[in-house]
Amino acid sequence: MWCGFFILLDDGQVVGVTTAHSVPLGDPARPLERISLRVAGQPDFVAEFDTLWGHPGRPFTGMDMVVDYVLMKADRPVDAGLILTPDPRGAPQPGERVVLFSGLGDGHGGRRALAGTVQSVSDTAVWVVMDRWFNPGGMSGSPVVSQHTGQVVGMAIAANPRRYRLALGLHPIGSIVRQAESATEFPILPAY
Repeated sequence: MWCGFFILLDDGQVVGVTTAHSVPLGDPARPLERISLRVAGQPDFVAEFDTLWGHPGRPFTGMDMVVDYVLMKADRPVDAGLILTPDPRGAPQPGERVVLFSGLGDGHGGRRALAGTVQSVSDTAVWVVMDRWFNPGGMSGSPVVSQHTGQVVGMAIAANPRRYRLALGLHPIGSIVRQAESATEFPILPAY
């Protein structure tokens, strides 16, 4: 199971987004035929993907979060209420308040929103100090939304406990949008 979300590109295309470290791509012992996403607590998939949107990134190592992504082409239209608009700034600002929307939900069929404050922003990562401690396991690929603009500013990639606080490393949305807009090849999953 992995988390992900949908973004709307300027040309009207809808792209699915998740992390490379969560998706077992390129393993001949476990060929991946489909990636399916559903809303937490709901039984039906909202999208299934058998086609990548460009070539995927790779699992992150160190502090470079922008290498870690998988973009996907939906096999059918996606409910407009599930599509997020990328923040045109490309990333939040230090000190900005943001909300992580856990792709795992609250465990009871509802959504789980966790607030934090942006600590630092670079071309390769955004770091957010969360307001409270929680277990971030399985939340990679979840969207992070600006409380200021209401638009998605990044994707959760990593977690780092810092003293009695939890910091999350994000892939900035500007990098994800650039990868999506520059895609020229759309390989099918079983062949990748």
